Order: sequence, then C-alpha cells, then structure tokens
Amino acid sequence: MKASIIITLAALALALSCAGKPEPVAATPEPEAVSAVTGATEYAGGEGSAASASAVEVAVPLEARILVRGQNARAEEPSVSVVRNAAAFAGLWASVAAPGAAKPELDFAAEAVVAAFMGRKNTGGFSIELVAAESLADGSVLVRLRKLAPKPGMMVTQALTSPFLALAVPAAPDADVVVEFVE
Repeated sequence: MKASIIITLAALALALSCAGKPEPVAATPEPEAVSAVTGATEYAGGEGSAASASAVEVAVPLEARILVRGQNARAEEPSVSVVRNAAAFAGLWASVAAPGAAKPELDFAAEAVVAAFMGRKNTGGFSIELVAAESLADGSVLVRLRKLAPKPGMMVTQALTSPFLALAVPAAPDADVVVEFVE
C-alpha cells in the first residue's frame, strides 16, 4: 500500500512539474470558405484603403473590437468599407444596427472601423469572421477576414440574407488600413 501511495505521489509531482503551457494541438480543418471578395470596394469618409496585401511584414498583433455582426445588412453586393470619421460611421451604423441599438463610442484619432459585407445570399449559413488584425512595419494596419459558407447538405435558413461584420481596429488617422480575405 505504501509503495502504491509513493508511486501515486511521484506521478502527481511529475504531472505538476510538467503543468504550465499546454502542448500545441493540431488545428482542426477550417470550414469551407467562399472565394475572395468579389464586387466593389468602398471607401467611406477618409483616406483609408481596403485592398489586398501582398508581401508585407507583420509587426505587432492588434486587438480588434467587433462592433456588430449579423445577417441582414442592406448591402446587395459584396464590399468592404474603411470608415475614418464619426459622420461616415453614423451612416454605416444606421444601415446595419438593430433599431434602437446604442451606437458604440469610437475615437477616430486612434481607431478605424472596417465593415465587410458578403452581399445577398439565397440562404442562411454564411458569415464573416475576423482572423487577425496586425500593425505592420510600415505603420499600416492589416485586417484579415474569412468568408464562411455552409457545407453542402448542411441545414440552413431558407431566407435571403446579407451577412456583415463591422469592427474597430487601432489605427492612427494617417495609417493605411488594408483588408485581406483569406481562405
């Protein structure tokens, strides 16, 4: 009995000494993604850009805030907007927020708003997710998004939808904001 307790205590001590950071786990397969953005790119109220980034070095991860997401935007076509002022944001908010929803406080001297729209879809099951937001070595901000689509045979709402995502990212007023869709 004593030997069994000693072995159990030794195993517990070994387990505790190995505790800390969990081991990396293999990533699960990504959901099917819709191909990269098609349609117009919009620039709302400012100097920000919404274009695809190529070989730009990543400097620092940023913490983006999701302001609103949903399935019923008024946008008929896929588009991306970078909003850099309060007036443009008020128009965006009116087009995506539920009636009576409180508009979030933003500091456009330190933040930009990225709004991505998938356009009209014939069913539910589509969405846009934030993958990462990063400050690049050249001072620009890179926002990576992913468009998700339902898998074949998946049960979905049988209604027209227009999925969207609006988020705030830390960005200096003169920083370019680049939006990239990834698979």
